[in-house]
Amino acid sequence: MKKKLTAVLIAVCVLAMACMLTACYVSRPDTEENVMGTYKLSVFTHTLPASDPENPEADLEARTTDFIKTKGISAYLVVASKERGYYVYKDNDVALYAKEVKLTFIYDDEDTEKVKEIKYTSGGDFHGDDYPGKGEETLGVNFTKSSKILSFYLPSWNGNLIKRDHSQQVTYEKVSDATDLSYVNEQLNVSLAVAPYETAKLDGIHVYDGYTDERCDYNYYIVDLKAAEKKANVYYLEKTAEEQTTLTDLPFTYTIEGDKMTIKLGDSITFTTYYSDAYPPAYIQKVIPATEENGTDEYFYFSIHGRSQTIPEIVAEIESAHQPVEETPEENGEE
Repeated sequence: MKKKLTAVLIAVCVLAMACMLTACYVSRPDTEENVMGTYKLSVFTHTLPASDPENPEADLEARTTDFIKTKGISAYLVVASKERGYYVYKDNDVALYAKEVKLTFIYDDEDTEKVKEIKYTSGGDFHGDDYPGKGEETLGVNFTKSSKILSFYLPSWNGNLIKRDHSQQVTYEKVSDATDLSYVNEQLNVSLAVAPYETAKLDGIHVYDGYTDERCDYNYYIVDLKAAEKKANVYYLEKTAEEQTTLTDLPFTYTIEGDKMTIKLGDSITFTTYYSDAYPPAYIQKVIPATEENGTDEYFYFSIHGRSQTIPEIVAEIESAHQPVEETPEENGEE
Protein backbone atom coordinates (compact mmCIF):
# COMPACT_ATOMS: atom_id res chain seq x y z
CA MET A 1 0.00 0.00 0.00
CA LYS A 2 2.83 2.35 0.92
CA LYS A 3 4.53 1.71 -2.45
CA LYS A 4 1.30 2.49 -4.33
CA LEU A 5 0.82 5.69 -2.38
CA THR A 6 4.39 6.73 -3.11
CA ALA A 7 3.92 6.04 -6.81
CA VAL A 8 0.74 8.12 -6.88
CA LEU A 9 2.45 11.01 -5.08
CA ILE A 10 5.37 10.89 -7.54
CA ALA A 11 2.96 10.95 -10.48
CA VAL A 12 1.10 13.93 -9.01
CA CYS A 13 4.38 15.78 -8.45
CA VAL A 14 5.54 15.09 -12.00
CA LEU A 15 2.20 16.30 -13.36
CA ALA A 16 2.39 19.44 -11.26
CA MET A 17 5.95 20.08 -12.45
CA ALA A 18 4.89 19.60 -16.07
CA CYS A 19 2.10 22.15 -15.65
CA MET A 20 4.50 24.66 -14.15
CA LEU A 21 7.14 24.27 -16.84
CA THR A 22 4.87 24.14 -19.87
CA ALA A 23 2.23 26.44 -21.27
CA CYS A 24 -1.31 26.37 -19.91
CA TYR A 25 -4.49 27.62 -21.57
CA VAL A 26 -8.27 27.48 -21.50
CA SER A 27 -9.44 25.30 -24.39
CA ARG A 28 -12.71 25.69 -26.25
CA PRO A 29 -11.98 23.77 -29.48
CA ASP A 30 -13.47 24.59 -32.87
CA THR A 31 -13.41 23.25 -36.43
CA GLU A 32 -10.49 23.49 -38.84
CA GLU A 33 -12.46 25.85 -41.05
CA ASN A 34 -13.20 28.24 -38.19
CA VAL A 35 -9.67 28.38 -36.75
CA MET A 36 -8.13 29.31 -40.09
CA GLY A 37 -7.65 33.02 -40.61
CA THR A 38 -5.58 36.00 -39.44
CA TYR A 39 -4.80 36.71 -35.78
CA LYS A 40 -3.26 39.81 -34.22
CA LEU A 41 -1.05 39.70 -31.13
CA SER A 42 -3.10 41.50 -28.46
CA VAL A 43 -1.35 40.48 -25.22
CA PHE A 44 2.33 39.85 -24.52
CA THR A 45 3.15 40.41 -20.86
CA HIS A 46 5.55 39.33 -18.12
CA THR A 47 4.32 39.57 -14.53
CA LEU A 48 6.46 39.28 -11.41
CA PRO A 49 5.02 37.24 -8.49
CA ALA A 50 3.05 39.09 -5.82
CA SER A 51 4.96 39.76 -2.61
CA ASP A 52 1.90 38.58 -0.69
CA PRO A 53 0.61 35.25 -2.11
CA GLU A 54 -2.72 35.79 -0.34
CA ASN A 55 -3.24 39.03 -2.25
CA PRO A 56 -2.25 38.20 -5.86
CA GLU A 57 -3.93 41.30 -7.31
CA ALA A 58 -1.89 43.75 -5.24
CA ASP A 59 0.31 46.05 -7.38
CA LEU A 60 -0.53 43.92 -10.42
CA GLU A 61 -0.07 46.76 -12.89
CA ALA A 62 3.30 47.76 -11.40
CA ARG A 63 4.49 44.14 -11.56
CA THR A 64 3.43 43.64 -15.18
CA THR A 65 5.47 44.58 -18.26
CA ASP A 66 3.40 45.08 -21.41
CA PHE A 67 5.84 44.42 -24.26
CA ILE A 68 3.39 45.46 -26.96
CA LYS A 69 3.43 48.96 -25.48
CA THR A 70 7.06 49.18 -24.33
CA LYS A 71 8.57 47.70 -27.51
CA GLY A 72 5.96 48.97 -29.96
CA ILE A 73 5.17 45.47 -31.20
CA SER A 74 2.85 44.79 -34.10
CA ALA A 75 2.55 41.07 -34.90
CA TYR A 76 0.21 38.80 -36.83
CA LEU A 77 -0.16 35.04 -37.16
CA VAL A 78 -1.92 33.80 -40.28
CA VAL A 79 -3.28 30.24 -40.15
CA ALA A 80 -3.36 29.46 -43.86
CA SER A 81 -3.81 25.69 -43.73
CA LYS A 82 -3.22 22.69 -41.48
CA GLU A 83 0.44 22.65 -42.48
CA ARG A 84 1.55 26.23 -43.18
CA GLY A 85 0.99 29.81 -42.14
CA TYR A 86 2.73 33.17 -41.89
CA TYR A 87 4.19 35.22 -39.08
CA VAL A 88 4.54 38.99 -39.46
CA TYR A 89 6.42 41.09 -36.92
CA LYS A 90 7.86 44.53 -36.26
CA ASP A 91 8.73 46.65 -33.24
CA ASN A 92 10.61 49.84 -32.40
CA ASP A 93 13.97 48.15 -33.02
CA VAL A 94 13.15 45.39 -35.52
CA ALA A 95 12.16 46.21 -39.10
CA LEU A 96 8.99 44.66 -40.50
CA TYR A 97 9.44 41.08 -41.72
CA ALA A 98 7.22 38.20 -42.74
CA LYS A 99 8.07 34.51 -42.81
CA GLU A 100 6.37 31.24 -43.52
CA VAL A 101 5.92 28.95 -40.51
CA LYS A 102 5.04 25.28 -40.13
CA LEU A 103 1.76 24.55 -38.39
CA THR A 104 0.46 21.49 -36.57
CA PHE A 105 -3.16 21.05 -35.51
CA ILE A 106 -3.78 19.09 -32.30
CA TYR A 107 -7.30 17.74 -32.08
CA ASP A 108 -9.62 17.43 -29.09
CA ASP A 109 -9.65 14.01 -27.43
CA GLU A 110 -13.44 13.89 -27.14
CA ASP A 111 -14.46 15.67 -30.34
CA THR A 112 -11.76 14.69 -32.83
CA GLU A 113 -13.23 16.92 -35.54
CA LYS A 114 -12.29 20.01 -33.55
CA VAL A 115 -8.90 21.63 -33.04
CA LYS A 116 -7.83 22.31 -29.43
CA GLU A 117 -4.25 23.52 -30.05
CA ILE A 118 -2.25 25.06 -32.87
CA LYS A 119 1.51 24.70 -32.80
CA TYR A 120 3.84 26.65 -35.05
CA THR A 121 7.59 26.52 -35.55
CA SER A 122 9.73 29.10 -37.29
CA GLY A 123 12.36 26.56 -38.34
CA GLY A 124 15.04 25.94 -35.74
CA ASP A 125 15.10 29.35 -34.01
CA PHE A 126 14.81 27.61 -30.67
CA HIS A 127 16.93 30.26 -28.96
CA GLY A 128 13.84 32.44 -29.26
CA ASP A 129 11.38 30.13 -27.50
CA ASP A 130 8.72 31.94 -25.46
CA TYR A 131 9.05 35.04 -27.62
CA PRO A 132 6.21 35.47 -30.14
CA GLY A 133 7.29 34.62 -33.67
CA LYS A 134 10.50 32.82 -32.73
CA GLY A 135 11.14 29.18 -31.99
CA GLU A 136 7.95 27.35 -31.22
CA GLU A 137 4.62 28.26 -29.66
CA THR A 138 1.72 25.98 -28.78
CA LEU A 139 -1.46 28.01 -28.57
CA GLY A 140 -4.75 26.88 -27.07
CA VAL A 141 -7.87 27.43 -29.18
CA ASN A 142 -10.45 29.34 -27.13
CA PHE A 143 -13.45 30.18 -29.31
CA THR A 144 -16.73 31.53 -27.92
CA LYS A 145 -19.58 33.49 -29.47
CA SER A 146 -18.02 36.78 -28.35
CA SER A 147 -14.30 36.11 -28.89
CA LYS A 148 -11.95 33.95 -30.91
CA ILE A 149 -8.48 33.75 -29.44
CA LEU A 150 -5.33 31.65 -29.45
CA SER A 151 -3.32 31.91 -26.24
CA PHE A 152 -0.96 30.39 -23.72
CA TYR A 153 0.16 31.16 -20.18
CA LEU A 154 3.43 30.26 -18.48
CA PRO A 155 3.42 30.55 -14.68
CA SER A 156 6.39 31.73 -12.67
CA TRP A 157 8.39 28.91 -11.09
CA ASN A 158 10.95 28.88 -8.33
CA GLY A 159 12.27 25.33 -8.32
CA ASN A 160 15.66 23.95 -7.35
CA LEU A 161 16.64 23.15 -10.92
CA ILE A 162 14.56 25.52 -13.03
CA LYS A 163 13.56 29.06 -12.15
CA ARG A 164 11.30 31.51 -13.94
CA ASP A 165 10.97 34.83 -12.13
CA HIS A 166 7.85 35.88 -14.04
CA SER A 167 4.68 34.53 -15.55
CA GLN A 168 3.99 35.11 -19.23
CA GLN A 169 0.75 35.68 -21.09
CA VAL A 170 0.49 35.60 -24.90
CA THR A 171 -2.83 36.10 -26.69
CA TYR A 172 -3.78 36.43 -30.36
CA GLU A 173 -7.25 37.66 -31.37
CA LYS A 174 -8.81 36.63 -34.66
CA VAL A 175 -9.27 39.73 -36.80
CA SER A 176 -10.04 38.28 -40.24
CA ASP A 177 -10.92 35.07 -42.08
CA ALA A 178 -8.17 35.82 -44.62
CA THR A 179 -5.78 32.88 -45.01
CA ASP A 180 -3.24 34.89 -46.97
CA LEU A 181 -1.45 38.17 -46.22
CA SER A 182 -4.14 40.42 -47.71
CA TYR A 183 -5.51 41.66 -44.38
CA VAL A 184 -2.03 42.30 -42.96
CA ASN A 185 -0.94 44.12 -46.11
CA GLU A 186 -4.00 46.33 -45.90
CA GLN A 187 -3.52 47.13 -42.20
CA LEU A 188 0.19 47.90 -42.53
CA ASN A 189 -0.09 49.47 -46.00
CA VAL A 190 2.58 47.16 -47.43
CA SER A 191 2.96 44.37 -49.97
CA LEU A 192 4.82 41.59 -48.21
CA ALA A 193 6.82 38.95 -50.07
CA VAL A 194 7.53 35.77 -48.13
CA ALA A 195 10.24 33.17 -48.72
CA PRO A 196 9.21 29.52 -48.56
CA TYR A 197 9.84 27.89 -45.17
CA GLU A 198 12.42 25.57 -46.75
CA THR A 199 14.65 28.34 -48.19
CA ALA A 200 14.05 31.34 -45.90
CA LYS A 201 17.39 30.94 -44.11
CA LEU A 202 19.27 30.79 -47.41
CA ASP A 203 18.34 34.40 -48.11
CA GLY A 204 21.55 36.39 -48.23
CA ILE A 205 24.91 36.66 -49.98
CA HIS A 206 26.93 33.44 -50.19
CA VAL A 207 30.68 33.78 -50.83
CA TYR A 208 33.46 31.39 -51.83
CA ASP A 209 37.01 32.76 -51.75
CA GLY A 210 39.01 30.56 -54.13
CA TYR A 211 42.20 32.61 -54.49
CA THR A 212 44.36 30.11 -52.62
CA ASP A 213 42.32 26.99 -53.41
CA GLU A 214 44.12 25.09 -56.17
CA ARG A 215 41.04 22.91 -56.72
CA CYS A 216 38.91 25.94 -57.62
CA ASP A 217 38.73 27.58 -61.07
CA TYR A 218 37.57 30.89 -59.59
CA ASN A 219 39.25 33.61 -57.56
CA TYR A 220 35.83 34.21 -56.02
CA TYR A 221 32.28 33.08 -56.56
CA ILE A 222 29.41 35.08 -55.03
CA VAL A 223 25.73 34.15 -55.03
CA ASP A 224 23.09 36.63 -53.89
CA LEU A 225 20.04 34.49 -53.12
CA LYS A 226 16.75 36.36 -52.83
CA ALA A 227 14.52 33.70 -51.33
CA ALA A 228 11.28 35.69 -51.25
CA GLU A 229 11.69 36.88 -54.85
CA LYS A 230 12.83 33.39 -55.94
CA LYS A 231 15.66 34.98 -57.90
CA ALA A 232 19.44 35.14 -57.63
CA ASN A 233 22.40 37.15 -58.90
CA VAL A 234 25.78 35.51 -59.47
CA TYR A 235 29.19 37.21 -59.58
CA TYR A 236 32.46 35.37 -60.24
CA LEU A 237 35.99 35.89 -61.49
CA GLU A 238 37.67 32.97 -63.21
CA LYS A 239 41.38 32.57 -62.54
CA THR A 240 42.07 32.81 -66.24
CA ALA A 241 39.91 35.93 -66.75
CA GLU A 242 40.58 39.61 -66.23
CA GLU A 243 36.99 40.76 -65.73
CA GLN A 244 34.18 39.63 -63.46
CA THR A 245 31.18 37.76 -64.92
CA THR A 246 27.79 38.95 -63.68
CA LEU A 247 24.51 37.06 -64.10
CA THR A 248 21.34 38.72 -62.81
CA ASP A 249 17.74 37.73 -62.10
CA LEU A 250 18.32 34.01 -62.47
CA PRO A 251 15.23 31.93 -61.50
CA PHE A 252 15.83 30.28 -58.11
CA THR A 253 14.22 26.83 -57.76
CA TYR A 254 14.85 23.86 -55.50
CA THR A 255 14.01 20.20 -55.01
CA ILE A 256 14.26 18.04 -51.91
CA GLU A 257 15.03 14.32 -51.88
CA GLY A 258 15.42 12.84 -48.42
CA ASP A 259 18.02 14.92 -46.59
CA LYS A 260 19.39 16.57 -49.74
CA MET A 261 18.26 19.89 -51.19
CA THR A 262 19.33 20.74 -54.73
CA ILE A 263 19.25 24.43 -55.63
CA LYS A 264 19.11 25.44 -59.27
CA LEU A 265 19.83 28.94 -60.58
CA GLY A 266 18.80 29.47 -64.16
CA ASP A 267 19.33 26.51 -66.47
CA SER A 268 22.74 25.23 -65.46
CA ILE A 269 24.04 26.47 -62.09
CA THR A 270 23.39 24.04 -59.23
CA PHE A 271 24.28 23.83 -55.55
CA THR A 272 23.38 21.37 -52.83
CA THR A 273 22.91 21.46 -49.09
CA TYR A 274 21.80 19.18 -46.28
CA TYR A 275 18.08 19.47 -45.57
CA SER A 276 16.13 18.85 -42.38
CA ASP A 277 12.51 19.91 -42.03
CA ALA A 278 13.12 20.86 -38.40
CA TYR A 279 16.27 22.85 -39.25
CA PRO A 280 16.03 24.34 -42.75
CA PRO A 281 19.47 25.04 -44.27
CA ALA A 282 21.37 28.31 -43.99
CA TYR A 283 24.32 27.60 -46.30
CA ILE A 284 25.07 26.21 -49.76
CA GLN A 285 27.87 24.07 -51.12
CA LYS A 286 29.18 23.14 -54.53
CA VAL A 287 30.02 19.49 -55.10
CA ILE A 288 32.27 18.41 -57.96
CA PRO A 289 31.69 14.67 -58.49
CA ALA A 290 34.63 12.29 -58.40
CA THR A 291 36.43 11.48 -61.65
CA GLU A 292 38.95 8.81 -62.69
CA GLU A 293 41.74 11.25 -61.96
CA ASN A 294 40.24 12.38 -58.68
CA GLY A 295 38.61 9.50 -56.86
CA THR A 296 36.69 11.57 -54.33
CA ASP A 297 34.02 14.25 -54.48
CA GLU A 298 35.24 17.82 -54.05
CA TYR A 299 33.25 20.02 -51.66
CA PHE A 300 33.27 23.82 -51.75
CA TYR A 301 31.52 25.39 -48.77
CA PHE A 302 30.23 28.95 -49.09
CA SER A 303 30.13 31.40 -46.19
CA ILE A 304 26.99 33.51 -45.83
CA HIS A 305 27.02 37.27 -45.44
CA GLY A 306 24.22 39.61 -44.46
CA ARG A 307 23.24 42.50 -46.67
CA SER A 308 25.20 45.14 -44.77
CA GLN A 309 27.93 44.98 -47.44
CA THR A 310 27.47 45.57 -51.17
CA ILE A 311 28.87 43.15 -53.75
CA PRO A 312 31.70 45.58 -54.73
CA GLU A 313 32.63 45.91 -51.05
CA ILE A 314 32.77 42.13 -50.62
CA VAL A 315 34.88 41.75 -53.78
CA ALA A 316 37.25 44.50 -52.62
CA GLU A 317 37.61 42.81 -49.23
CA ILE A 318 38.47 39.46 -50.86
CA GLU A 319 40.99 40.99 -53.27
CA SER A 320 42.57 43.08 -50.53
CA ALA A 321 43.15 39.98 -48.43
CA HIS A 322 45.23 38.45 -51.23
CA GLN A 323 47.31 41.45 -52.25
CA PRO A 324 51.04 40.90 -51.73
CA VAL A 325 52.38 42.74 -48.71
CA GLU A 326 55.00 45.30 -49.68
CA GLU A 327 58.11 45.04 -47.57
CA THR A 328 59.50 48.22 -46.10
CA PRO A 329 63.23 48.99 -46.33
CA GLU A 330 63.66 48.08 -42.69
CA GLU A 331 62.13 44.62 -43.29
CA ASN A 332 64.62 44.13 -46.19
CA GLY A 333 67.49 45.01 -43.95
CA GLU A 334 68.04 48.29 -45.79
CA GLU A 335 68.57 51.62 -44.12
